Amino acid sequence: MPDTFLPASSPLKFSMAPRKSEPQTTSCETINVSIIEPFALMSGALRMLVDTGSAMSVVSEHTNCAQFLELRGVVPHVLILHPLDDDPELETLIAKLPDLPTKVLVLTDNASIEKHLKLITRGVRGLVHKDRAGDTLLRAIQCIASGEVWLERGHLTSFVSQASARLSAPLPDSFEARYRALSPREKEIVRLLLEGLPNKQIAARMFLSETTIRHYFTAIFRKTEMKNRQELLVHAMKLRSHD
Repeated sequence: MPDTFLPASSPLKFSMAPRKSEPQTTSCETINVSIIEPFALMSGALRMLVDTGSAMSVVSEHTNCAQFLELRGVVPHVLILHPLDDDPELETLIAKLPDLPTKVLVLTDNASIEKHLKLITRGVRGLVHKDRAGDTLLRAIQCIASGEVWLERGHLTSFVSQASARLSAPLPDSFEARYRALSPREKEIVRLLLEGLPNKQIAARMFLSETTIRHYFTAIFRKTEMKNRQELLVHAMKLRSHD
C-alpha cells in the first residue's frame, strides 16, 4: 500500500472512542439537549429548532455556564454552547469537559472561529457557524450524539493549521518514522480516517468488524504514540502535506 492520502470529506465527521461515563445514543433513542445561550430570544429560537428535530428534546436552558454546572438529575447527551468571553465560569466548564458525560457543540462566528477551534483539543466535539441553516445544526447534534466530531472543511483547515504549528517540531523525526513503520492495513485505516469515515464505514470498506477496527486503532495509537483521533488526524494530515 503506498503512503498516500485522500482529501478529507466536508464536513468532517470522525468517530471517537467514548468515555465510560458518556451517555451514548441509539438510532431510536431521544437525544436530550441542553442550551447555554445568554439571550432569551436566541435561546427560544434554538429550543424551537431542536424540538422540531427527529428524536430530539431540549431538557434545560441556561443563560450562563454556572447555571449548567449546577444542573442535577438530568444528563443531556449534547450541550449547545454559545460562549461569551465575559462569562466567569466558561473556563471552568471547558476545564471540566474531559470528565463531563455531555458532548459540547459550540456556536461560533467569523470573529471567534480561531479561538473556538482551540476548544476542540480540550474536549469540544463540534463547531457550527451561526449563519448556517437550521438543518446543519440538527445534523451536527445527531453527529456528535453518536460519538463523532463535527467540523466543516474551512474549520478543519484552520484547525489543522493551528495544531500543526504547535506540533511541527516532533513530526519529521518522530511521527513520520512511526507512521512509516505501521503495517499496510494500519496505514489504510489512517487513510480512511482522513476521509472522515466513522468506524462503521471503515469496517465496511475493509470487510472487517467494528470491534476489529477499534483494536486496530488501539494498536495505531500505541505505535504512533498518539493520545486520540484528533491528535492522529492532525499529524497524519501534516504528513500528507509533506508527501
